[in-house]
Amino acid sequence: KIMLNKILTAIFAVLILPFSITTANADTKSTLVILDTGLSTSEQMFSGKIINEVCFTQYNSCPNNQNFMEGTGSANIPKSWSNTNDVWKHGTGMASVAIQKNSNINIIPIRLYSMVMLKDKVTYGSINPTQDRVALALDWVLNNKDKYSIKAVSAPLGFYYAKSCNININIQNTIKKLNAANIAVIFSSGNNWDYQFTNEPSCIPEAISVAGLNPDGTIGQYSNLNQSVDFASTGTYNVLVPGGTFEKQIGTSVSAVSFGADWIKVFDTKPYLTYQQEYDLIKLTSTISKQGPLTKGKVAGLVTTLPVMNIDLATK
Repeated sequence: KIMLNKILTAIFAVLILPFSITTANADTKSTLVILDTGLSTSEQMFSGKIINEVCFTQYNSCPNNQNFMEGTGSANIPKSWSNTNDVWKHGTGMASVAIQKNSNINIIPIRLYSMVMLKDKVTYGSINPTQDRVALALDWVLNNKDKYSIKAVSAPLGFYYAKSCNININIQNTIKKLNAANIAVIFSSGNNWDYQFTNEPSCIPEAISVAGLNPDGTIGQYSNLNQSVDFASTGTYNVLVPGGTFEKQIGTSVSAVSFGADWIKVFDTKPYLTYQQEYDLIKLTSTISKQGPLTKGKVAGLVTTLPVMNIDLATK
């Protein structure tokens, strides 16, 4: 996509480590990197799927009491955290979407959320990441793309300011380099019911911004939507909750991860395509979805339709 405009959503940490990391050099599966809260690595669904873990936080809140950690346990979220604060469940749910959509991938979770204990001494509070944490995570991906066969990055997070896009140059420059290496960088457009502005950094032209789909195939009214949004993808999914149960989750976070998992399906079918060629193929073979009926008082923006990947045609 030499490129459309963009914008994005908000964002979402670690300790125990039941499953050890396997080395990707001996594994030819493609890898999806997920920038999120971290996840419960002990879930059976993730066994053999997590090939590395990374943490970039603030306030020295990685498990090693630093702002960076890599290796087993770096992105693990203890049950005590998710039991007291639902934010910490987010990364587990999103990783489960990726694996349910594409069971033939490896994943690398990168935790960007910081933890702070609240005054009640019981609740494990969360601090949203900053854009500089996103930039650091993308730099890590660039430096490790070949080692781990990374083919896409899904970031189910974002920053909503209800104003025109302020492009973070560090993020944009790294996305350009990743695109040149045939790696897609996908952000959620946001869940603010805004049809004029979307989240940062999904608004960056070189990023792929994804809105959510309702179960009936229309674009979810919750999705931020403007000219910077590239595609719509599944927005409602039964996601894994720490402890092994499932619950329904709705939003563009689901969409960003769902699209990333499907992007890798296309890549694995046609690995000779460049990033731009795959983007164009997906768009060319997409179906078109219309925005769902708006609630009273809501007025549609300039964009009311989006392409939706047709995985069968794209992989044909």
